[in-house]
Amino acid sequence: MTTPPRSDAVLQWMLDTDPALRWQVERDLLDEPSAVWEATRARVATEGVGARLLAHQDADGQWAGGAYFPAGFDFDGPEAAEGAGQPWTATTWSLNTLREWGLGAAALAGTAGKLAANARWEYDDLPYWGGEVDACINGFTLANGAWLGGASAADAAAADVAGIARWFAEHQLPDGGWNCEWVEGSVRSSFHSTLNALKGILDWEIRTGDDSLRAVRHTAQEYLLSRRMLYRASTGEHVGPWVSYFGYPFRHVYTALNACDYLRRASLHDGVAPDERAADAIGIIRAAQNPDGTWIQQRHYAGRVWFPLDVPVGEPSPWLTFHALRVLRWWDEAVRCREDPAAPNRTTVPSLLGGLVVREDPSENSYRAVVIGCVPNGYVDDPPQAFLVLGALALIAGRSGHGTDQLRACAGQLTGPPVEEALTSTVAHDDEPAHLLQGSAEETHRLKCATRCDEGGLVRELGVVWS
Repeated sequence: MTTPPRSDAVLQWMLDTDPALRWQVERDLLDEPSAVWEATRARVATEGVGARLLAHQDADGQWAGGAYFPAGFDFDGPEAAEGAGQPWTATTWSLNTLREWGLGAAALAGTAGKLAANARWEYDDLPYWGGEVDACINGFTLANGAWLGGASAADAAAADVAGIARWFAEHQLPDGGWNCEWVEGSVRSSFHSTLNALKGILDWEIRTGDDSLRAVRHTAQEYLLSRRMLYRASTGEHVGPWVSYFGYPFRHVYTALNACDYLRRASLHDGVAPDERAADAIGIIRAAQNPDGTWIQQRHYAGRVWFPLDVPVGEPSPWLTFHALRVLRWWDEAVRCREDPAAPNRTTVPSLLGGLVVREDPSENSYRAVVIGCVPNGYVDDPPQAFLVLGALALIAGRSGHGTDQLRACAGQLTGPPVEEALTSTVAHDDEPAHLLQGSAEETHRLKCATRCDEGGLVRELGVVWS
């Protein structure tokens, strides 16, 4: 079963919301050229919800005067009562939201240093960038530190989260995940804690390029996959009713949609196909779709907010609809490849670029582009292979410094037959070697290309060695 085709009306509805959502729709659902979605993304800092949330930042770099809770929060008061939720206005929650909306770190230049000087955790008055004892909080902080550290060298030095990275390796539980209640003696992992830790580690890994926690991350991911993302190991029942009860923002709560959104990003980063053990979770997401192609806001997480971030409960949510369509697109394209390897490839260059992961071995002057998409095997001048080679070379050009902006822009914009003309003029494709122009027309680097196919005849890797 596949999800119904995306309607133009639903896409336009999402595009008409806010730059924070629009740029992601442009990139991940419409495969717009990078120049289009990057221009929209730049507006997050100055328009709509992004600008509104930025305006609430305090002069000392914090939001609401606190790290995880607002300053002066009464832990014995009504806001802390059972069922009251928690405030979502403090620094960590505000940073999480801005990061997930795609705000450029430059818009918060200097914030990392201000937080290092002024923010302390409510638990034991610990310094902000040193983290805490809570796995969820540490996951959020690891990702936020990697993000804000990208603003400048000074910000990177201030947001030193290396200690938090080590903390995850040292505190992984025997069953593979984490539990925020470990300090109370828990030795069993939590779905919530493990997902929040995984999301933080993956974000840190992508932003920094540091893969020292990859094995740790894969072990924790296996904890969830071994339970098919939904079930208790002991009884086989759903781990909780919350797995199928969707609300945006996701906050810290484990749901099938939140978890599969992580799996999608991890799959693309790692260069692996979707794991079939997530099929039941995908089924829950698919079953929640309305006949009009949208997903309903099923819940809000109680607590104080700066302003509503999405629609009221019971209304179609553009944010949930986007996340669900993006996950189902990733899953269904992989299923289509498995079920019908000979099917015409419908992957455009921009989406193919999103399905390529470049592995680097500088000591051998080589790069390996791992293909997530479905590209039937054939000669390099077949259109699907042309897409593959051009996309892979564009990525390699950007990573190795051996390419030009012209080639990368070409790969980001072309779809359909024009790719052959571009390959003729930009990349010589005589089955084995190719040439990638650098700088002036006189300077070239010879690239030897070879593909590896799986049993179904689909290209899965393009190996490239330059000289």
